Amino acid sequence: LYCRGYNVTTLSWVSNATTLIDGIDGLQVQYGMTDATGTRYMPATAVTDWTAIVAVKIQLLASTGDAESGNAFATRSYQLLDSAAL
Repeated sequence: LYCRGYNVTTLSWVSNATTLIDGIDGLQVQYGMTDATGTRYMPATAVTDWTAIVAVKIQLLASTGDAESGNAFATRSYQLLDSAAL
């Protein structure tokens, strides 16, 4: 998991990303909006009114971060929320 800053003075992304946590293999976020039928969850690209968000779903797939433990992970498939299988 990496973090990259944004410079509000120059309105540009900071070029260097900083590692926050090793071993994060997948991260999926969905935003919930409520309407007459209930709460609908969608990816950020589908949100048109950020003030209407009432809930957030976050799924995280983490491993030990150890390259040697990767053999067990390679034989499995995971799906986070509506993302493609990892």
